[in-house]
Amino acid sequence: MTISDYITRIKKEIASSKLYEDEVPIWEEYKEYLESELLQNPVNVGVACQLAAVYNELRYSFKACIEVLCKLQKAAGDALSPAEKSRVLTNLAFYYEEIGEDAKCISCLREAAALKPRQPNAYDALARFLIEEGEFSGAVDCCRQAVSLSKELKYHYNYAVALYRSGHIQEAKELFEVLALEHKQERRVLFGLAVCCYYSGEKERAYAIADELAKEETDDYIAEFEIAQLYFLCGDYAKHNAMHDNTPYPYYETASWLSHYFYCLFVLGKTDELKAKLNNILQKKDEMIADREAAELDTDETPEGKAVELQQLREEKNEIEEAYNKIINLNEKPEINIKLWFMYGCYLIDCVRHSDWQENTQ
Repeated sequence: MTISDYITRIKKEIASSKLYEDEVPIWEEYKEYLESELLQNPVNVGVACQLAAVYNELRYSFKACIEVLCKLQKAAGDALSPAEKSRVLTNLAFYYEEIGEDAKCISCLREAAALKPRQPNAYDALARFLIEEGEFSGAVDCCRQAVSLSKELKYHYNYAVALYRSGHIQEAKELFEVLALEHKQERRVLFGLAVCCYYSGEKERAYAIADELAKEETDDYIAEFEIAQLYFLCGDYAKHNAMHDNTPYPYYETASWLSHYFYCLFVLGKTDELKAKLNNILQKKDEMIADREAAELDTDETPEGKAVELQQLREEKNEIEEAYNKIINLNEKPEINIKLWFMYGCYLIDCVRHSDWQENTQ
């Protein structure tokens, strides 16, 4: 048996299994094979990277996965090729992110990308972090590298998002146009296109796409509130509020959510409904504050923690009243700036479950 043989068997098992427990025996067998191979050759990059991935599948700690790869780095020293170094670093980055060590994760991704890998994983993952840090130019460059290496939707979509977030609206729109032709059922692509249409002056087209998105059930990626934001931008305040009213998952009642809802009611002339809505929310906030004040401390709770929670509730109440007064007294329109977000997926190069191992390890 070889690594390729095991991966072929495992992928067949994954495809046919309904329960994770059914897969465990083949993972255990593969682990024993890899551990034996690594004992014979401690600097075998493919074996070490696969072993860390199998530990992950068997739900070992992420630190155990990291330890395998760090031992490999120490044993190999300077003997690893740039491609091997990049592979190890990208895998390490994945595990570091999983344990919340973002600084180490980003450092690994920067180092991996600097080695000019022939896989898109490191570029795409690094771009996601750069976007959130405001390094838009660097994010766009990383995404450009990723799309040069793969035709996968995720990388091209993320490139469009990076362009949009960096202010290149027209370029992002052109890319979303192409993606929309190829992926007609992908709601994230349609939403991205609609947002770019609005900000590039095609308000009517943005509105039409919002209507198309609203006809379908929401998914895990484009929610009612996002379609509602499009309606708000396009000036259809009735549909904005209808999206919120009809959602099966009510949103947390804070000023950031409610100010737009309040404004829509105000513009639509529904001032009585607006006042009733405000009073209902303030009453609930008062009840939450009273209940929290009267509640006994939990065993793992401190008086300071309780005080902070109460202060937050009181601030939320004040902010809601302030938002209401700005609308009623000043006719102040709340702003909406729609952000688009990266498609996120497993970027572990040696993930047997998600990656095309043959391609990603060349």
